[in-house]
Amino acid sequence: MTRLSLRPFAGTFLLAFLCTQATGYAQPVPFSMEPERSDIEQPRERDQPPPADIPYLTEPGGADKRPAEDADAAVPPKAEPRVVAAPSAFRRFIVPDAQLQMRGEMAARSWSVVLTSEQAASDATLQIAYRNAILVAPEASLLRLSINGNPILSEHISSPDRRKQLQVEIPGGLLNAGRNLFSISVDQRHRTDCSVESTFDLWTDIDPAGTFLQFDNAGASRLRQISDIAAIGNNGEGQTLVHFVAPALEQMNSHELLLRLVQNIALIADMPRQSMSVMTSPPADNAAALTVYFGTAEQLSVFPAIRQQLGGSPVASFANLPGAGGSALIVSGGAWDDVARAVDSVASVATQIAAEIPDDLLRTQNAVVPDPPLITEAATFRLSDFGLGSREFSGRHFRTELSFGLPADFYAKAYGQLTIMLNAASAPSVLPGSSINIYVNDELAANVPITQRGGTIMNRLPIKVPLRHARPGLNTITIEGNFETREDQVCAPGQTANQDLRFVLFDTSELVFPRFARIGRIPDLSSFASFGFPYDTLPDETHLVLGDTRPGTFSAAATLLSRLAVAAGKPIALEADVSTSEMPEANAIFVGNIADIPQQALSQVGLADVARSSWADSTPTRKKTLGEVRDNEETLENWRKKLSEQGWRGRIYRLLQTLQNSFDLTQQNLSFSPGTGVAYAPPVGTSLLFAQNVSPDRGGAWTVVSAPNGQDMSSYLDVLVDRWPGLAGDVSALQTDSDEIFSQQSGAVEYTVTQPLSFGNTRLILTNWVSVNIIVFGGALLVVVTLLGLATAGLLRVFGRQS
Repeated sequence: MTRLSLRPFAGTFLLAFLCTQATGYAQPVPFSMEPERSDIEQPRERDQPPPADIPYLTEPGGADKRPAEDADAAVPPKAEPRVVAAPSAFRRFIVPDAQLQMRGEMAARSWSVVLTSEQAASDATLQIAYRNAILVAPEASLLRLSINGNPILSEHISSPDRRKQLQVEIPGGLLNAGRNLFSISVDQRHRTDCSVESTFDLWTDIDPAGTFLQFDNAGASRLRQISDIAAIGNNGEGQTLVHFVAPALEQMNSHELLLRLVQNIALIADMPRQSMSVMTSPPADNAAALTVYFGTAEQLSVFPAIRQQLGGSPVASFANLPGAGGSALIVSGGAWDDVARAVDSVASVATQIAAEIPDDLLRTQNAVVPDPPLITEAATFRLSDFGLGSREFSGRHFRTELSFGLPADFYAKAYGQLTIMLNAASAPSVLPGSSINIYVNDELAANVPITQRGGTIMNRLPIKVPLRHARPGLNTITIEGNFETREDQVCAPGQTANQDLRFVLFDTSELVFPRFARIGRIPDLSSFASFGFPYDTLPDETHLVLGDTRPGTFSAAATLLSRLAVAAGKPIALEADVSTSEMPEANAIFVGNIADIPQQALSQVGLADVARSSWADSTPTRKKTLGEVRDNEETLENWRKKLSEQGWRGRIYRLLQTLQNSFDLTQQNLSFSPGTGVAYAPPVGTSLLFAQNVSPDRGGAWTVVSAPNGQDMSSYLDVLVDRWPGLAGDVSALQTDSDEIFSQQSGAVEYTVTQPLSFGNTRLILTNWVSVNIIVFGGALLVVVTLLGLATAGLLRVFGRQS
């Protein structure tokens, strides 16, 4: 019998088999070319294609991650493999943060990404990179991402030892010209531990540098019109860099126009972490999201790349830079009057975009969606109004967040409270000792213990939430629930992935905001950071006093004003050509190194003379931990505490501490004067200082922003972007060792009327003032009681029965 050997043909058969499989996986990518739309539109229901199956994932350079049930799908007859993007493909990073970490058993985040018409019409691929904690159970944990409400990614979380890069094709027609809603969520379970405490060990880090849209069309990087500035996005570190090239920076008559342009571009871009750099020539390695050339045609003619765009008439248009340089905005003209008209054309676009945002909302959609409501009077909202739906939960630690805004003249921290009408239920398996906690800006505000067995129905359960931790601007309420069961105490294998429901929160739950007092206060850096107050409301222009005209100082002023403009929703009206020798009496902002700030300004805002001596020449250096840095004030407080706890003084001290903790009293509440009146000296390690007080004419405010001599203020302001909400009181200091903000109220506060002083508003203002100044209230009450007692005794002496 003749034996036929197949060994010589084995390689051929194997190659044919692999080619067949590769062809089976190659799917034609749908493509649609929509008409260009220049306006920034909100995602609309009709703009979205019908929900489709989640495309299979591909790890770049790795195997397909298509679900197993699709393995036997029919092979298209003539499917062509997808062409790999050329190196010139454009990447658009989409995460607007330096770090995006999804913590706990459940977490979600939504934000908007603005795209140009070319980007929306181009073939696109989504890349997402992540890494997770080793304690996350991959079989029970999921990472999901959707675009404009359409799910495009669902992945088991399974990369504790390295950064995992995923790739998914974007179906044609899914992306819009204008705003696109990106939503990411995780459900995570612990591998072995069933306790509530173990849920805090669960996390998934989304890498901003590895998460981006990649467009095959190299022209997707080009900007065509002024409104396209809204699509410049951010870099892989979540930062939006804008470079302003101004060759004539030393000319004083250009400063006001340039800073007006800076503010309007910041308003159009509206990104949460913007950094403005002003320079006289473009850097060699230009990594900016946008480069702006500013000046007269004669001044800008030294740059060959843009020379053809220049002329005698006003110009505010884009020029394509050579190579992969993208687009540059040219704002120019034959003379300064022409440049001013070019700036006006940019400002008109910013005004149009700002007008589309309702006054009762805060601008946050490029960082968080939906835009939170701005609460200015008594109001009631459902959770659904904050974008939250009803949620059933099977884990141990439930957590969800919502945001709202308070106006700059909010004045109810000492007495105000909102009410949550909670509609929820817990399962019969939930044990007594479980609880629901309410946090305001990460501070515990209310606690609802679960005390009964057999499950609980909470139908409009009222929860009083004090507003002592609320502040002007953006505020966050966190609803957390800790739910334990007997099964958790046993923690049998597989119990961590048990899907039995334990809790449900209904979106019909309500937040009831009461009417609160409204009156402006100066100084108040919290209102300054949140709304640019009082500079956004003053009828006169604000004087900007720069310590010098070096690019570093000008960049710091540009970054500061860009944040104030976005906070106020409009540019701050400036008179920017003021020198340090011309001290204004009205509202002013001083920016510069401490030695360049006039002594009068330092004294007016309450800074000690030591600020110009020892702190001026200090060099902030980063320490390993915050505990390694202790100033004299902290050491003195520690010694005071040790000595006060001895003997009979200790018993009195502990009693006062108990009263202070029980009734949330501070030293300010127990003093006759709201401020110490002592000049402030920056502590060791301070890299950036904000100080504010009323202006000498008592009609506005003076604000000083300063750093030690020789330090780059603009780099510290970039660090401050993530700590911006921490500005408060009349002095705030950025500590280099920890990148934390330390604020205090060291001086008196003056009140400015922002709302009509009606009877109701006046009563609420007095209520808060009395609640803050308890000693004054107590003294007045004692006087009234004494007078009442004396009057009663007198009446009894005259009309009483004689014994």
